Amino acid sequence: NSVAIAWRFRDDEPESGGTVATASGDVVLFLYGMTEVQIREAANSVMRANYWPRYIVASLLTDAHMEDSGTTNWADITGTPTQTKITTGNVLTGTAALHVIYTVVDTSVGQSLAVQPEEQLAVTATGKLTAGSWVLQAYDVTNAAVIRTSGTLTGNDSWQTAWFQVSVPSGCYSVSVRIINKTAATTVDIDHVGVLSDRQ
Repeated sequence: NSVAIAWRFRDDEPESGGTVATASGDVVLFLYGMTEVQIREAANSVMRANYWPRYIVASLLTDAHMEDSGTTNWADITGTPTQTKITTGNVLTGTAALHVIYTVVDTSVGQSLAVQPEEQLAVTATGKLTAGSWVLQAYDVTNAAVIRTSGTLTGNDSWQTAWFQVSVPSGCYSVSVRIINKTAATTVDIDHVGVLSDRQ
């Protein structure tokens, strides 16, 4: 938690001020007799004393924020992808993400929730690819039919969010929310999956 501070004193104010050497994020430092070490110590003291709360997604799904240990709530639905929880690297919010490795196209992980016909659902998932591509899908388990699938997300090294709103079909009482790979060799870290309802 060190704070790097670099400056060069101006000739006209050698004791009371200075400017940071040109770089991105330049700031003006008014030293008032303080040393570089004192400034660093003060900044580090403030950083250690502050608690920075983490954002956690609101969702009807169990372990939607991926904070629970293990992957029991994010089981294989189609095929046998490999899923684990990670706590370093590709974690956007909270302290963990679901790391999924797919090897066969159109396999999936996910979970189901109880719903009522005509219920309105807002469905979202945020993930970061290492390889391949993925989609988010809402599936009618009762009638064995796809309700809606997001557009395909591609491109490595950036967080992407898939989302849509659906109306639960007539006669549907269970919806499965799925993360599906659209390229055989796909590795994605899912930070959170949100499902909100107008009735629950």
